[in-house]
Amino acid sequence: MMSELATYLRLGLAHILDLGGYDHILFVIALVAGEGPRLARLIWLVTAFTIGHSITLALATLKIVSVDPAW
Repeated sequence: MMSELATYLRLGLAHILDLGGYDHILFVIALVAGEGPRLARLIWLVTAFTIGHSITLALATLKIVSVDPAW
């Protein structure tokens, strides 16, 4: 179980740090620009985004929700 967790953590970290992931980079820049020095609010927004992103990935992986690829 621990090796699976380590694998997913490593994959998640690589996903977040991928400089080709412009959507993630722009999202963080927009949060920083919009929130300025309010660090607690920024942390809350990033955490909420991460939870929402994880839920949508889980729903898609479990085939509970599917989206037409043509979109």
